[in-house]
Amino acid sequence: MRLIPSPKKFILSGIGVLLSIGVFLFSIELLSSLLLMAGFTRKIESPPLPITSWETVKHSAESFGPYRDLANRILKFSENHPEIFNKANRNTDLLNELGKYPPIPVDSDIPLLLNGFLRPNLDNVYELRGSITDRVKYRVRYQTNEFGFRKLPQRESPSYNIIFLGCSFTFGEGLPGEKTFAGLIAEKFPKAQVYNYGLSGASPSSIKRILTQDSRRFILGLNNKLPTIIIFTFIDDHMRRVAGTSLYLQQISKQDEVNFIILPNGKIHDAGQFTDDPKNLRWLYKWLGSTQTAKVTKLELPSITEEHYLLTARLLLGIKYFYDYTIPNNSFYVSSFVFGSQTFPHLIFQLQRERLNFFDYGGFNFSELSGNQHTLAGDTHPSELTNLMQAELLETDIKEILRKKGL
Repeated sequence: MRLIPSPKKFILSGIGVLLSIGVFLFSIELLSSLLLMAGFTRKIESPPLPITSWETVKHSAESFGPYRDLANRILKFSENHPEIFNKANRNTDLLNELGKYPPIPVDSDIPLLLNGFLRPNLDNVYELRGSITDRVKYRVRYQTNEFGFRKLPQRESPSYNIIFLGCSFTFGEGLPGEKTFAGLIAEKFPKAQVYNYGLSGASPSSIKRILTQDSRRFILGLNNKLPTIIIFTFIDDHMRRVAGTSLYLQQISKQDEVNFIILPNGKIHDAGQFTDDPKNLRWLYKWLGSTQTAKVTKLELPSITEEHYLLTARLLLGIKYFYDYTIPNNSFYVSSFVFGSQTFPHLIFQLQRERLNFFDYGGFNFSELSGNQHTLAGDTHPSELTNLMQAELLETDIKEILRKKGL
């Protein structure tokens, strides 16, 4: 005779299974928390690029490969700046700890931000503190102009403009204005009026949205009658921001999410916030990104696909179209950062398809080459030395653009 379990036993069995799954997941979370507390980090293997040794850089300089010119320029920089070979002494605990943004004022009570943007006419010292230990990661004096952007020298009669667009790498997080690569370019080109429109946390998608909602934001104070060079500085993290990955979403607030999609007709469309649409599972990815398990395993969803690279290229093309309309005589470029890039080689293909000009500085991994001198002590943003290298690479290419324009 076949026995059929009673409904009560069936329900109890189901509860037992759910409790077992819950205990299992809790155990994984607890183990992950203990590993993080012990300083565990999973090493992510780098792809064939970027190059990680000076011997390979020298070999590239002697070859006929795609990074020959960049290798020669890097070697020339190292000759003039031998300090790049000195290994930096890093406090890894402070470096791995996230900072509490935005930085807080030190010598005043004036907040850094006003309605989400830098406060105009700012001249105060700010410091970034660790989110757990409250230790100071960096202290810096930030100065802004009347429009709320980094203060740079004003030329009485400039011959041309140079505009820099980008995120905190362009803004120069943790550095005074004159030590950022935009400030250094302003020093190297006295006939240029240089504008640093970098915004911390920005991406191709967020800048495209700002241009749509407030078209004047990135032309404030600009003489659009002058010849203009526009350079958007790309970093790997922009791909996370465009794709809305779990690692990115769990670090930002809902109102800062910017979700663009490609429509069937090929045009890009602002679809609001990532977590507004339950069908794209971003609400689930955001929750997963906040777990200790995700932090230990470096779990990140969704994976970056070719469609995300295409979307990024078309967002950049949309930014170019804006400047083509507002500044008739302009040259638009996308530049990778000298840090070393795992994603820019993939993006290049889409940039070429959209006929966008670019500077590829991301072929060498300076986390290895410069002994971690590429970052600020206690923070992952570029150091003075790295900004100097970025400026010298840009200097050569900007001079070539000016030569072609007869300026």
